[in-house]
Amino acid sequence: MNSQTEQAAHWTSVGPSTGAPTEPWFMRSVAYSEPNGDYTAGCWLSYLGKDDFGLRFNDGNCGASTTQYVCSTNPWDSAPPSPPPLLPLPPSPPSPPSIPPPPPSVPPSPPKPPPPPPTPSPPSSPPSSPPPSTPPGVEWKLILRSDLSPDNNEVCERSSRICASTLGDFSSGVQVGNVTGTGKFRVGMTGAELSAAGRVLKLRVTTGSRQVDINGPIDATAFDVSCTSCNCPAGGALIAGSLFWSAGRGGCWGSTHFGLTHGSDIHARCGQGTKYGHFHRGGVDSGVYVFGDECINENEWEETFSMYLLIAP
Repeated sequence: MNSQTEQAAHWTSVGPSTGAPTEPWFMRSVAYSEPNGDYTAGCWLSYLGKDDFGLRFNDGNCGASTTQYVCSTNPWDSAPPSPPPLLPLPPSPPSPPSIPPPPPSVPPSPPKPPPPPPTPSPPSSPPSSPPPSTPPGVEWKLILRSDLSPDNNEVCERSSRICASTLGDFSSGVQVGNVTGTGKFRVGMTGAELSAAGRVLKLRVTTGSRQVDINGPIDATAFDVSCTSCNCPAGGALIAGSLFWSAGRGGCWGSTHFGLTHGSDIHARCGQGTKYGHFHRGGVDSGVYVFGDECINENEWEETFSMYLLIAP
């Protein structure tokens, strides 16, 4: 979504109102699931952070109301002056007169050897290597992999009876499964131990070809927090007041609530809000996999989510 794509026919900038050109403008380098059709003219897009391709946002009718906005601060230079006209080249100097050869009695001088080639001067500084994708000592750590189904693949009742997965509760510090492979896995560390391992810079969520990186700092102790009552709100705050952890133990009415949610409400609303995982929709009595604000799969236990932390010692 930028001025170099077909989106330029539908969106423009406020540059002319500030004396700047209409173009260029930039929000993302690749296609994105937003805006998805519920935009209302005159309203703001909700800002959801950044990923490797630019800004993340949501139109969401007129639901975005805040006192902070993302604005461009790029300076605009005036057009450069026209170059001066080229001056005519000076006339070539006259050729020097030819020198007559020496008398025959004087032998000609031997030709001078050609001068040695100039020694190249060393560069002022060695060429720099491209920066690594992560700083030295910083690595992505897989902490969870699951289809987010209940323990023992239990078939949950369509009632207030708890439909639980204990895999998302890290408080025991017990490893589940193997880090390699495709089955269920939980790292053998508590959330408190993950937090003590260093600064948690980012959290990455993947499923299939989808991936999102959420900038921190992340409070990994939230992975130790879980609730056990039907439809209880997500209580572990990974980012204070913004990103919460639903550990999977408070599901009911035939579905688990397991994953990340912006805001503590664990009910999924397709096309609204932001969640990553498997959640219950009110009045539907079945769950759905959600990635961002998009409901991506109605078939339960057919998606595998993986979650990683970027930890700096």
